Formats: sequence, structure tokens, C-alpha cells
Amino acid sequence: MEAKLSIFQRSFQTGEILKASGITNTALQNYLRRGIVVGHKDIKGGGGSGTGRYRQYTFRNVMEIALAKAIMDAAQGNIPETAFQAAQIVAHFGEDGRLPGLPLPASRGFTILAVAGEQVVIEAWEPGKDILAILRNELRGHAGFILVNVNDVFRGVCSALDLDPGEILRDAYGE
Repeated sequence: MEAKLSIFQRSFQTGEILKASGITNTALQNYLRRGIVVGHKDIKGGGGSGTGRYRQYTFRNVMEIALAKAIMDAAQGNIPETAFQAAQIVAHFGEDGRLPGLPLPASRGFTILAVAGEQVVIEAWEPGKDILAILRNELRGHAGFILVNVNDVFRGVCSALDLDPGEILRDAYGE
């Protein structure tokens, strides 16, 4: 098992992305062509297509793609632009003590991602806390919303990549 915050310096190749996210290569190539995956790097001259060229991705890209897939699965539909916009907030931006690409530390509960149209809320849930009341208040004006447990997606990505999620979170948050 690998860990340490070097996870953010490590590069991942397409096969690892597919394994960790559960998407097909066709879907990934479609998302890349449409420009909705942010921050991946083309190696050997750029472009990412053609002989001898391949793409590399960061751990944040892995989380972005896996979260977008989870949102689309929960929505029971193919809404990639909306799903990726929401996933990018978790994968590439941190707030309220949460580091980009990671769920909150275990001491703060589960990290819940709620998506309603283009509105996104990231909230910590702890047993006994009425998360639905908080989300209903935050997402006023929407009849419904999609919920994704970021911790579950994170653990699935780590498992697929043979990483220890607890060690990564301990290294990241010092807990």
C-alpha cells in the first residue's frame, strides 16, 4: 500500500483512471475531447492523441472523474457537464478545512456532496445531524437534489489503486 501526501505528486495513467472511476475508455475520451476534465497533462509533445503520446492525470483528476461518474450514476442519466462541474469543486478546491481531492478528516464526519442543477453544496455529516434539513435550506428553490458520499468514492478510488485511504487522510490532516 502506498500513501503519504506524495499522492499529490504522483501521476496516473488512463488504465488507472478507468479502473478507479469505473468509466469506459470511450466515455473518458469523449469527456477529454469536450474539455470537461480539468488539469490533466499530455506527455510527449502535447495533444494526447496519436502514436507515442499518452495522458497523465493527478490524484485530483482521479477523484474528479470518479465523483462525476458517481453523480451521473445517482442521477440515472448522462449529465457530464453538470457532474464534472460539481466534481471539480471537491477535486480541485478546498474549503472549511477540507483539502482539495479529499473528504474531510474522519473526526468531522462524512463529506456529502449535494447537487441540484448547477448549485453544489459540500457538507459534513455526523450521526445525529439532520443533513437533509441543512441541504434543503442550502438548496432552496430545487424540488430535488443528488447526494454523493465523497468518503465512499474516495475509499473506492483508493481500493482500486491499492492505496490506504486512512493513511492518506492521516498524512493530510495529521489525525
